[in-house]
Amino acid sequence: MSKFDPMQRKRWTETIQFAIVFMLAYFLVDRISFIYPLRELNITPWDPQPALAVALLYLRGWRWLPWVYLSALVPELLAREVPQQLPETLLLTMVVVGGYSLTAGLMRSFIEVTPELGTRQDVINLMVAVVIGSGTMGMWYAGLLCAWGVMDWEFFPTMIFRYWLGDTIGLLVTMPPILFFAEPSRRRELSDLAGNRRALLPLALIIAALLIVFLRDEAQQYKFFYLLFLPIIWIASRYGLAGAITGAALIQIGVVIAAMASQHELFEILELQTLLLCLVLTGLILGAAVEAAHRHVLW
Repeated sequence: MSKFDPMQRKRWTETIQFAIVFMLAYFLVDRISFIYPLRELNITPWDPQPALAVALLYLRGWRWLPWVYLSALVPELLAREVPQQLPETLLLTMVVVGGYSLTAGLMRSFIEVTPELGTRQDVINLMVAVVIGSGTMGMWYAGLLCAWGVMDWEFFPTMIFRYWLGDTIGLLVTMPPILFFAEPSRRRELSDLAGNRRALLPLALIIAALLIVFLRDEAQQYKFFYLLFLPIIWIASRYGLAGAITGAALIQIGVVIAAMASQHELFEILELQTLLLCLVLTGLILGAAVEAAHRHVLW
């Protein structure tokens, strides 16, 4: 038995290190993305940190659920601008983690999604799971805040929509790259794309389009956002899903940086969110369709 002890210690050490890295990554991503909150609540336009939690539960199983809860609780206790009583904070965090668990459960069992996102159906199933999980979590989260009197019930639909939109965008942009990095064959695709000089042209076009859009007057930016559809369609049609998720991630990073550097009004942020969601859906579906067509030709 003793001869297995070093291996067991190594596994435990790696597990602990991974858990610490996950918590730090969750906290840092949460803080970076905490911009334009709805009345200082934890409802923001872009939420990439749920993708970390959902991916962990989806790829490594339910034994990580307590750690996900603890990781989600830390920002609520340390970094939120509107303090809640401890029981309320614990319950709200439970709702958030319940939404993560629902999304991961749908991906694992009810709406099956393979980790490599190998088919169009996988991409569609991922979208369905994200939409259902984010919507359910938003309803419970907003309902509790209204029931406690933190927000008036007249804001209930707005809170649900903004929570759903922010989490859906964050998950659909951040989850596919995580799944790609978790699969060796998909990871090679991203590596090949990064080393492909021809791929630099559509990526450079994305950066140029971002500059054209966000160097304009803030009230006019969403009117020119459609320019970003051109490079995302190009890179998705040329490089498949790997190109689509790379382009979408680059666009979201650019949008978040631009939003942090400016003072948008609420309706402008909602416009940008909605357009970004449409762009991400277009890129993912097109990228998956291109890969399916390519496999069909090879077959």
